[in-house]
Amino acid sequence: MRQVPVWKYVVIVATLLISFWALLPSFEFYSLDEQYRHQSKAEQEASARMNDLDAQVAEVQGQIEAAHREGSPDQVSELEKKLADLRSEFDEAKEAKDAAREEHDNLRSRIINLGLDLQGGVHVVLQVDRQSALENARDVNPEMVEKNPDMVVSDALEKARAVVENRINKYGVTEPIIQAQPPDRIIVEIPGVENPDEVAGLLQTEAQLSFHILADIEDARDIIADIDDRTAVDLTQICQEKRGMTPSSEFLVADADVSLVSAAISSPAAKSVIPDKYIFGWSALEADENYSQIGRHRKLYVMNAKPDLTGGLLRNAYFDLDPSGFNEPLVYLIFNPRGRDILARVSENNVGKRMAIVLDDRVYLAPVLKDRITGGTATIEGITDRNEANRLSIVLRAGALPAKLNLAENRVVGPSLGHDSIQQGVQSAFWGLVVVAAFMIVYYAWAGVVANAALVLNFVFLLAALALFKATLTLPGVAGAVLIIGMAVDANVLIYERIREELSNQRTKSLKAVVEKGYNRAFLTIFDSNLTTLLTAVVLFQFGTGPIRGFAVTLMLGILISMFTALFVTRLIFDSALATGKFQGLSVGRIRLFDNLQWRIVDHTKFPVIGSITVILLGVVFMFIHGGLNQGIDFAGGSLVRVEFAKPTAVEEIRDALREKGHEVGSITIQRVADAKVSGTEFHIKTKSLSEMESDTSQQHLIAQKIVDDLTEVYGQSNRVEVRSIEEVGSAVGHDLAIQGFWCVVAGSLLILAYITLRFEFRFAVAAVVAVVHDVLVTVALFAIFNWEFNLPIIAALLTIVGYSLNDTIVIFDRIRENYTSAVQNFREIVNNSINQCMSRTVITSATTFFVVVVMLIFGGDILRLFVAALCIGVVVGCYSTVFIAAPVLLNWRTRKRSVG
Repeated sequence: MRQVPVWKYVVIVATLLISFWALLPSFEFYSLDEQYRHQSKAEQEASARMNDLDAQVAEVQGQIEAAHREGSPDQVSELEKKLADLRSEFDEAKEAKDAAREEHDNLRSRIINLGLDLQGGVHVVLQVDRQSALENARDVNPEMVEKNPDMVVSDALEKARAVVENRINKYGVTEPIIQAQPPDRIIVEIPGVENPDEVAGLLQTEAQLSFHILADIEDARDIIADIDDRTAVDLTQICQEKRGMTPSSEFLVADADVSLVSAAISSPAAKSVIPDKYIFGWSALEADENYSQIGRHRKLYVMNAKPDLTGGLLRNAYFDLDPSGFNEPLVYLIFNPRGRDILARVSENNVGKRMAIVLDDRVYLAPVLKDRITGGTATIEGITDRNEANRLSIVLRAGALPAKLNLAENRVVGPSLGHDSIQQGVQSAFWGLVVVAAFMIVYYAWAGVVANAALVLNFVFLLAALALFKATLTLPGVAGAVLIIGMAVDANVLIYERIREELSNQRTKSLKAVVEKGYNRAFLTIFDSNLTTLLTAVVLFQFGTGPIRGFAVTLMLGILISMFTALFVTRLIFDSALATGKFQGLSVGRIRLFDNLQWRIVDHTKFPVIGSITVILLGVVFMFIHGGLNQGIDFAGGSLVRVEFAKPTAVEEIRDALREKGHEVGSITIQRVADAKVSGTEFHIKTKSLSEMESDTSQQHLIAQKIVDDLTEVYGQSNRVEVRSIEEVGSAVGHDLAIQGFWCVVAGSLLILAYITLRFEFRFAVAAVVAVVHDVLVTVALFAIFNWEFNLPIIAALLTIVGYSLNDTIVIFDRIRENYTSAVQNFREIVNNSINQCMSRTVITSATTFFVVVVMLIFGGDILRLFVAALCIGVVVGCYSTVFIAAPVLLNWRTRKRSVG
């Protein structure tokens, strides 16, 4: 034992302790019932106690008011004491809630975060409206708008990002991701959100707050009458004056007539008779029981066009409940000194009149100014929904957006999809580990056990690293973790094959020297092959978004950790075993594949090359037949709705149901999910993008939601429909993603070209790049031939193929360089011998990775199926191209450049 430095054991033990410490919060958090993950049990109990006390306070306040009316001072005194006790208990409950929340937030901050596709949530891409940004800036700095409009938009983007971030932080969600993506987009990812539509509305609200005095009723009546004279719409009959103590320019319009009235008051004929000093404003849809004869309706206001007060003078806004005991939500507005003075003057000059409070062209309230407002505080009342009042206070407090934000992309993932995805990912990881571990033991005997120990540690260290670096684990990230299982044994196979060579050559008698030489000879090859894969992962992280970045992070961490476990941990195990002196031989297995191979491989590359060219050309032909690749909504734009029925349902039934509801079924694709829990219950319903406009996402959302509503209405309770996720992508966003994916592949190839040129020679780099481009083209060609959907995760798969294929290629190149000692040697024979010597390693590492990928294909679920299919193709084609593509290119280059040593 003395021969092994103690510090190596210290490193392993310390790494294990840190890993277990990093993983404990995740074990604790994910062992909780789902109902306690968003809000701890202690916090929920404290909240329930607060609600109960709040109700008791309201009841006692009512009793105090009754006692005052009855003139019972003793009873009032007793009730006020009870009220004080209740409020004290409320404060204690609130402190307990805050403490529980802080403790729970601390726990959440240390766990492995799950991405949207695993726990549910919303992914939104917002686009700054360029015209809106320029118009808003023109009022402040017209010279800048004319000289440098791009800078104005860039400035608006950064300001909008800050406002969006402020709103989300005030909304109270955990681990949001907010990214500005120049020139004009903001990417927002919020996991675990229960109401995505509310969040989307929160982010898009411009928060343009203004206060307008309503017009005199006589002026309003005259305007309505003048419009009647110019149009065929009888507004006098349709727009009913609201009853009240004093008449005001507020009219009630039935919901069915709103579009008719809107068209009339915005027509050119109407605009010619509406005085410039007045404008119309609408309220939200209401159902006031006092106007049951109208039913659902909106209020139409005639008010001053120029705001009497603006939200720019607002200092703060907050949401609270009515302290009078009615518990109605209120929004308090607090103005700065200048706003306070203007509010005092406006209220004093318009006592008895009504002032409309307008946010983003919507009239929230039009209270009567009963007296001069001197405190600089106003209250928005009449909001029945607490969530709406809270959202309103958030957007007002966070500030106004510098420009309008359009919803360019919206992906909503249901948590049920995430639950299934996690189960499938865990199954993939488990069975992948079992398959690889079994193979390693069978093929490498005791050395295989050592590799498996390193493999388990590799998985533990990877999860710990994700927790320590606060990385987000996505569904492709799970695939990356499973793929790492297959790739992690690659380095062990390289080492063991080198050890076998040393043992078979019998040049070294000491077992310790055999192990040392095996590790030393394999080190550079392992370093080069893993570094090229690491470069592709860096490109993925730089250019990718959302789940693709999660895959890249997992891949990068996995590569680094697998190198540590293969080169350090397994070496320590070998050294420790040999140091005991009990090992008389080194068991690295007796099974030998391709031992002493003497194939004339380089003489038979013609037909494989012709076969590859044929497949690629067939892919081009089928692209013409199919009108290009079968682009998913990532690239083509559109919407994807994942639904699950309670009972088995036929595709034809769903199509008939949508046709019955008026949908253009020709533009809708309905696919049954192959691995649904019960056959025929889960479906993907896809619609293509409506236009080339960036704003078509809002229309896609309406169509997607209508599909869901119509299916729910048709099937009702007889066959309940559950929405598992909704995704919407604008066509322009899809176009940009396609370009982004192309540049990912280009950038990855250039990095690889540069690195291999540096480590080997330019001719080796060219051969390697030709091989990986071949792998990408063959994979894409097969997708075209079978008309499989081509989406953004496939780009990640292609880049993974690029990196993985290079592993095999660089191993052979490294052996060629090792064997190439003189310019007078027959280079063709050197290449052939090097391929034969590495064939065992090439086939074994490809086989182990292929086993894992096949396991993912079986257990990984439908969401990952095409992604994993691309990896399966890539593993096979990568192994093939190393031997039959890279080698011929290198040989042909050598033939033409014979003078180059």
